[in-house]
Amino acid sequence: MKRVLITGGSGFLGARILQQGLGDAELCSLPRGFLAAAGEAEVTETIQKLQPAAIVHAATVDNYTFFRMFMDDPEEAHRANVELPVWVAKAACASGAKLLAFSSDQVYAGITQPGPLPETLPLQPTNVYGRCKLEMEQRVLE
Repeated sequence: MKRVLITGGSGFLGARILQQGLGDAELCSLPRGFLAAAGEAEVTETIQKLQPAAIVHAATVDNYTFFRMFMDDPEEAHRANVELPVWVAKAACASGAKLLAFSSDQVYAGITQPGPLPETLPLQPTNVYGRCKLEMEQRVLE
């Protein structure tokens, strides 16, 4: 049975994935608050120990919380929505796990063209949350 790690298992999306299941996969999640406190080495070590076949990175800071966080601590807001997903992506790559990482529709903020939108559309989000999510997408793909 393949193990699938769900990050953000106590959040809106992660909790629902854990509740519904993913077929025959063994689902696991990290302890609540682990990613908020962990550094890159801890994230990497934990993922290596768990040896998931796939990671669903559903841990995120939502738009509303991000803006409150950004006002108080812009570096922590960037860490949570950009650096952390990059660390998870690196650890997934190093362990051979497939990765599904969630972003936000805010990367399309400022686009006036009606959808569906092509993946090749140049993006220039109009808010800091969207810019962070776009940076995350680009860095995770690297």
